[in-house]
Amino acid sequence: EGEVQSLGARDKELEREVNLARLVLRLAQKLAEGDAERAQQQALAAEVQARNGRIAQYGVEHGQIAAAVQTAQAEATEQARVVTEREAAVLKHREAEPALFGKDDWRAKLDDLENALGDARTDLARRQQGLQAANAEIARLRALGEAEQTTIATLHKYYRDASQFVGL
Repeated sequence: EGEVQSLGARDKELEREVNLARLVLRLAQKLAEGDAERAQQQALAAEVQARNGRIAQYGVEHGQIAAAVQTAQAEATEQARVVTEREAAVLKHREAEPALFGKDDWRAKLDDLENALGDARTDLARRQQGLQAANAEIARLRALGEAEQTTIATLHKYYRDASQFVGL
């Protein structure tokens, strides 16, 4: 009977050791999960920081382009005024066609005025195309910034969820 008690005591001690080993194993698993979550949080924080940097860069580019657009808009407005003046000069010159003498000079002057008008219109069209391209670039940068902000909001949600899981 002493042997049975000894074996029973030994079984209880082995059972306690097995239970202790299971607890240690669960603790180690939870610590490993916590470490993985902390690493994920650090990665998320780094990504948020990188995306914030890109948003700042987009803001700088947007400001530069917006300033260039303002200048180009003023130049295009001035060029439109020049076109209007040259159109008026061509019309005025056409109305002043001589009846007999000086037609060759008149035609040469008309050709010069029409060429200058064509050049001014071409320059105006080029400036307007440049403005359209700059405005499209501004819209692109704005869309990129908004997309980055949406992604950052999602990353913040992941970060909060991970923080709750780890218990930070």
